[in-house]
Amino acid sequence: MKKILVILGHPDLKSLNKKIADSYVDGAKKNFEVKKLYLAEMKFDPILHYGYSKEQKLEPDLKKAQKYIKWADHIVLVYPIWWTSFPALLKGFIDRTLLPEFAFKYDNKGKLQKFLTGKTASLIMTTGGPKLWYFLFGKIMNKPMSIGILKFCGINPKKQIFICDIKKMPEQRVKDIFDKIKKMGEKGI
Repeated sequence: MKKILVILGHPDLKSLNKKIADSYVDGAKKNFEVKKLYLAEMKFDPILHYGYSKEQKLEPDLKKAQKYIKWADHIVLVYPIWWTSFPALLKGFIDRTLLPEFAFKYDNKGKLQKFLTGKTASLIMTTGGPKLWYFLFGKIMNKPMSIGILKFCGINPKKQIFICDIKKMPEQRVKDIFDKIKKMGEKGI
């Protein structure tokens, strides 16, 4: 059975992003084994204080996160786009969990070894901006996540969804989005 990990990168558990993540989880549970990490519920220091020059002890929630990441076949990241990027909480989570010797390392010849190969990912992003802006520039703005982080560690991004104009959405559109995301979960994409 396919194993799916859903990571919610929004710091507010009352956000639209949480409802989107919950919709995906509800759909995925019908056909797959599912675990979730909602970063706002976790206790960890999001600052990598010494870079990679000194080891920083992982909190229990980050050890659990690494265990879930290794376990998963498919990882779904749900987060808002703020200032053309993802929230600081999600960045801190990535800095603290996708560490050398866990997600990657350089061998003694300087060659990159990727330790999370064989995994796939879907990115579900929300934004207050207009759809045209993200149609034109969204994939470029998301290269730090899709290429600089995921592919760098060996994870293959399969799907990227931008949910735009979230401040102006009529109630029916919100319901349609939840239904669409739930169906994504049912298919495990």
